[in-house]
Amino acid sequence: MTKKKNKKGQRPKISPVVKARNRILRRPWRSQPGTPRVVSDYLAKAGLTCKLSTDLHEADLLSRFGDAAVEYLNSCGIDREVTAESHALTSPNLDMALAIRSKLWGDRYEEFLSWFTTANLPPVERVLDIGCDIGIHTCFFAMQFPYAEVTGFDQCMKCIQCAQRLAERLNLKNVQFLQATLPSLPEGLINRKFDMVVSSCVAGYFDDAPLTPVRSIEEAQAQPLGPKQVEYARIQAGFLANENSLLIACDRFVFPRTLARWIRGLREAGIYVHHDRIELLEFINAWDEPISIPVLVGSMRRTDLVTPDEIRKLWLVDFSGHGGELAYLMAAAEYFFLETSPKELLVGFRCTPPGAPTYCKELWKAGSSLLTYKYDASGGFLLEYDIENLPEILEGCRHAARADSDGGTVEEYGPEAYSQPPAGASDDSAADRPAGETPASEAVAGSGGQDVPGT
Repeated sequence: MTKKKNKKGQRPKISPVVKARNRILRRPWRSQPGTPRVVSDYLAKAGLTCKLSTDLHEADLLSRFGDAAVEYLNSCGIDREVTAESHALTSPNLDMALAIRSKLWGDRYEEFLSWFTTANLPPVERVLDIGCDIGIHTCFFAMQFPYAEVTGFDQCMKCIQCAQRLAERLNLKNVQFLQATLPSLPEGLINRKFDMVVSSCVAGYFDDAPLTPVRSIEEAQAQPLGPKQVEYARIQAGFLANENSLLIACDRFVFPRTLARWIRGLREAGIYVHHDRIELLEFINAWDEPISIPVLVGSMRRTDLVTPDEIRKLWLVDFSGHGGELAYLMAAAEYFFLETSPKELLVGFRCTPPGAPTYCKELWKAGSSLLTYKYDASGGFLLEYDIENLPEILEGCRHAARADSDGGTVEEYGPEAYSQPPAGASDDSAADRPAGETPASEAVAGSGGQDVPGT
């Protein structure tokens, strides 16, 4: 059968959202027989509905929930990210909470739960859901493991009340919900151990790593972790019963370097991420944009280290045909920057705009080409120019650095200004590193493991 053509004889263009949806439906956990039906039946039974357009969603909330909907839409609403402080406004009652989550996160629930049903997870007796929200994941775990004791906790009491009502609606007897604000734990969780611990979209609240510009994942891993990151990793490790207990983390590690830092934090807490079980989940958000977040499976059983190349290629392999994905562009830029050798740094600019994170922009010579590499803590972007345009490109870099800094500080440096990273900052300790493996801080191609002064 030939594809239909428009009046001009051309095949109609497929929108990026439709392409993303088609790609998502081909994922292994979406295409396995029976899986989509199990998940979609559960979500429908729980009360999640199809995603409406923003206008219809807001009109539906106002017509059904009145003043509560007005307060929610005025304080956070669809165009603002839900924070810990505003979370209670999304959950005045179960039906309104489900209506809001159908719009904001319905696709994410379906993607994660579809993966969960096909992940070949072992039978468990005790499951903990950290940051359970209104219990959509937690109740699914209780249905999947009917003989297990399932516990969920969240800092929002309104969410806990909605979760309890959801469990009643689904007639689940093997699930309980507790209110807790980390790092404090209620009496019902102190010293308790679990066979499976799930963390979903919680780690972002503990992401206090320094916003230091780094050229690569290797350099990011050599930076100190934030105290909240360390604390949350230790809390998760403290809940695991033994070396066979599993941690499943599906958090907002939206950039490769963020993911690398969290993997390091987990390993320092004694949790080893299974490198062969990292998957990249993709879903459509409330604004019809394709979003990707990794799901990790880890345990206290020692495994091979997750290498920076494996983290980079996670995005490159899955998004090789999706050039609009920001994380893909950053992973690709870093990969090609590291793979370009030999290269020589000509000049760099360290810029700190007022009230904004510091970033660096560098000009490198690589054979007959010039590379500009602009990067911050999250990732970088790479452009290539002909070396004949060196004076013009150099002046352009200086001008752009001054303009982008917007009245902030600009520090110019050259290759002689490098200094070694601080001693002991490497991610790979001697105890964890296999014999002959190169420490992360020494593995940066073309830079000798060195960093910009002051980073």
